[in-house]
Amino acid sequence: MRTSLVEDPKELADHEERWEALRHEAGGTIFSSNLMVRTWLSSYRGSVGSRVILIEDKGELVAAAPLAIHVHRIGMVPMKVLSLAGGVTGKLYLGTNSVLCRPGRDDALDLMMSEIKRMDWSLLSSLNMLDSWSSRAYRQMVADRWHEVSAPPMKMYTVTIPDKGEIVDLFSKNSRRNIKKDLKHLKDRGSKVTFNNIPLEDIPRAVDIYAMEHIERWGPKGGSYFRDPENVKFLSTIVQEALSRGCGFAREILIDGEVAAQNFGFMEGGTEYSYRVGMNNAFTEHSPGWLIKLYGLEAARSSGIRQHVLGVGNEEHKSHMGGEETTLLGIRASRGLLSPMMVLSSAAGAIRKRFGPAK
Repeated sequence: MRTSLVEDPKELADHEERWEALRHEAGGTIFSSNLMVRTWLSSYRGSVGSRVILIEDKGELVAAAPLAIHVHRIGMVPMKVLSLAGGVTGKLYLGTNSVLCRPGRDDALDLMMSEIKRMDWSLLSSLNMLDSWSSRAYRQMVADRWHEVSAPPMKMYTVTIPDKGEIVDLFSKNSRRNIKKDLKHLKDRGSKVTFNNIPLEDIPRAVDIYAMEHIERWGPKGGSYFRDPENVKFLSTIVQEALSRGCGFAREILIDGEVAAQNFGFMEGGTEYSYRVGMNNAFTEHSPGWLIKLYGLEAARSSGIRQHVLGVGNEEHKSHMGGEETTLLGIRASRGLLSPMMVLSSAAGAIRKRFGPAK
């Protein structure tokens, strides 16, 4: 077998065909796609380094680890963290990115562990992986080699879209009542509600609006990730790339001509993956986040979609939208001076509380 380390994200494009064949064989989601990983690493190269491991056997790609290295600080202490691409503090996440390996190829994963061991890191973080042979075997090998650090359990929620019937009937009783009340209120006051699929050429404009509204909404509550221009750049770039390839969606709800809510995401086969949902504070009383989902699920069904993934996170509203939960796999491991620190100091609690992908 042959191992190579890709530190220039642009080089990943040369491996796209083989990467995608491996991803489908390994059961990886669209967040593990060559496009997603490559675009993410390119967008954040100012603060994150690419450490993608490729394992080949007689010219065939049998395993790939889409990893990234960055420095994370706990107080005044800098710590080198090796994580999955899309799992870096303060940066937009890649929902269910994971290590990819041909099922049964423990030898390839063993070689991957050797490459990871040679890298300079103190904390290895691989979270929110969809359950698969690759994820389970990788998780076990990491746990066998290094000091496992507690990782918060995370879930993913998926809505199954019926062929017929009212979409609103998927939602909980209280949610249905509130949505119908909101729509009646808008109708009674003569407001016009418009649902749009945002065209490719309008994505930069739409993402700028999303970022501005996110800052307005979350700024007073501790800050917004969209004060970081790298996050704005990545969202705009990946949505444009996905739309141009026919594997993305961008939707918005207008109330009286003003953007009230937006939803950006990706799709593959008969499944959609919601990525970012935003809303305008001026329309909070009308629950625009729920309206964008209601109209969006109707549009998805019309285009043949039957599964809508609400994204990673344990938020209660996802079950109220009819989502069925899936528990995701994850592991954090430490080594070197960090390992005794995790046991003997409060650093473990600080990492569990403060370290994790952006939401």
